Amino acid sequence: MSFRIMVDSGCNLTDDLLEKYDILAISYVARLDGEEFLCYEKGRDYEAAAKRYYDAMREGHEVATSLINEAMFTEAVEPYLAKGEDVLVITISSGVSGTNRQACLAAESLKDKYKAKLYVADPLGASLGAGMMAIRASELRAKGMSVQDVCKDLEQMRERLYQVFTVEDLSYLKAGGRISALTAAIGSILKVKPILKGNEEGKIVAAGKVLGRRKALHALADAYCERAVDPKEQTLYIAHADCEAEAMAIANEIQERAGYRELVLRQYDLCTGTHVGPGTIAIFFFAEHR
Repeated sequence: MSFRIMVDSGCNLTDDLLEKYDILAISYVARLDGEEFLCYEKGRDYEAAAKRYYDAMREGHEVATSLINEAMFTEAVEPYLAKGEDVLVITISSGVSGTNRQACLAAESLKDKYKAKLYVADPLGASLGAGMMAIRASELRAKGMSVQDVCKDLEQMRERLYQVFTVEDLSYLKAGGRISALTAAIGSILKVKPILKGNEEGKIVAAGKVLGRRKALHALADAYCERAVDPKEQTLYIAHADCEAEAMAIANEIQERAGYRELVLRQYDLCTGTHVGPGTIAIFFFAEHR
């Protein structure tokens, strides 16, 4: 192996994908009613844990997350650097979390301590948007590409990463400062559903709004059908916060209208799911540009 690949758990990769692509995960910490626990833990029933968490959110329990700090990254990567292995860490977007900055601080503090180096990539995506970039890195590694060239490829490909989503309850976006209290109140009353996407800086921005959940789901399918490059050869990535039937309905509509080669559908990771709320559905794919 030429280098190690690590991701933060916000990249939404489950045990099967981590094993298949030989990727290691560093977990965020979540708090439920003040009690801390790991967002990701190897061997834990991912689906069941996510459902319990999103049910608790629906019931009004207090939830929060904290970023992965410099010390946590240092602890995770040092054993490999000490053995002479370079490490590539891929985090969720710097536009939505300070975690990437913490990884960069770890890389800076370790650069003169070991011959091997810590490299940090910012995919400007979250959830499976970041996860699919980590999978790409693994595939390129398997072809013999160096860590430096993989980093260059990710910088180019992130400009084509298209990520679009809708939420069921606007209050979670309001709590995170993504929308105003007035907008959230009007949206809840009028049943207006926002269509949101990740922009060129990896930040969440409005891409439109529709009236009603059904039209919002249809808008996600439209995005893929209208923007995906060579759709029949793509892997379609879908993350959902405990609304699998609706997520599958989108996948089926996309398959009928445009097609895809493979589907990766997962429950939203608990870290990013905390900030968008249960009922959120996001799709991720490659377009000509963001």
